[in-house]
Amino acid sequence: MTALAIAAGLVGVVVWQANQIQTGASESESTATGPGLTVFLGSEGIELPAITGRTLSGRRLSLEEFGGHVVVLSIWSSSCEACRAEALDLAALKRETKPLGVRFVGIDVRDRPSDGRTFQRRAGLVDPSLDDSDGRVLDEIRGTVAVDSVPSTLLVDADGLIRARWVGKADAITLRDLIAEMDE
Repeated sequence: MTALAIAAGLVGVVVWQANQIQTGASESESTATGPGLTVFLGSEGIELPAITGRTLSGRRLSLEEFGGHVVVLSIWSSSCEACRAEALDLAALKRETKPLGVRFVGIDVRDRPSDGRTFQRRAGLVDPSLDDSDGRVLDEIRGTVAVDSVPSTLLVDADGLIRARWVGKADAITLRDLIAEMDE
C-alpha cells in the first residue's frame, strides 16, 4: 500500500513538472510524447531567440550562422552523469545525420571553459559549445528550457522554430525520427 502511494505521488510530481515546463505553447500547439519530451506541432513552433556568445575555444558564435539547417541544441554540464551518456548518443547521431546537413551545438552551463573543453575532448565532441558559465546564454531561452535542467535538448527546424524540447536525456531514436520527419 505504501509503495502504491509513493508511486502515485511521484506520478503527480512528474505531471506537475511537465505542466510547469509547458510555457511557450498552448495545449493545442504541443503534445507531450514521453517523459520530458514536448513536440510542437504544425506551424506553432516556438521561435528560437537570437543566441550569441563565446564558444569554449573563445570564438564568437551566433546561432544565426546555422540558418537554413536543422539544429540540435544540447544544454549540458560536465558534472552531469546523464549529460555524459547523452553526449555519446548525440555524437553517434551527428555522424548518422551529417548527410542531411543537421548541425549540433552545445551550451555548457555551470563549468569553467577548461572543464568544458576537457569534457568535449573525452566525449569526442567536435561541435561548438557556447560557454554559459555566467548564465547569459540560457537567459535568452528562459521559459523554453528550465534553467536548472541538464541535460536539456532543443530540436530547431531550418526556419528557426523549436519543434521539440527534452528536459532530461534525449532519446536518440526519437530524435532521429523527428529529424527525419523535418527532412521530408
